[in-house]
Amino acid sequence: MVFKSKVDGWLAVLVFGVPAIGMSIALSGAIRSGDFHPLYVAVPALILTFAFIAWLFGKTDYRIAGKNLVIRSAFLRWTIPIGDIQSITPTRSPASSPALSLDRLAIRHRDGVILVSPADKAGFIAALRAVNAAIACHDGVKSEHHR
Repeated sequence: MVFKSKVDGWLAVLVFGVPAIGMSIALSGAIRSGDFHPLYVAVPALILTFAFIAWLFGKTDYRIAGKNLVIRSAFLRWTIPIGDIQSITPTRSPASSPALSLDRLAIRHRDGVILVSPADKAGFIAALRAVNAAIACHDGVKSEHHR
């Protein structure tokens, strides 16, 4: 079962907008000066930046694979045995994590805490609790089992 990351609109605007603004400035400078040589570096760099961001946005998800939670974000992967998950708590922590939204869940497990932002939080929690019913849900986190 695969759960995609929720994406905050402001984050998408920020990560795509900042490089676009930089490119606009570079293009404007090239037009004013008549020297387009800097664009030979700027355009490929922008294309690579957009490609990486698109890959990151497209490849951030959370998978229930048997008895494991597999978290993917671009080329990074975490595998957490669902039996090791102790609790799930909502958070808006901006800490670096495989989450594309600040509407996050802190998953406390035997080896620490990881933050995720599934678009379908209730379905995600229900899928985890179907494997490990002992997972505690805190501070208003609800799953289909709690309704």
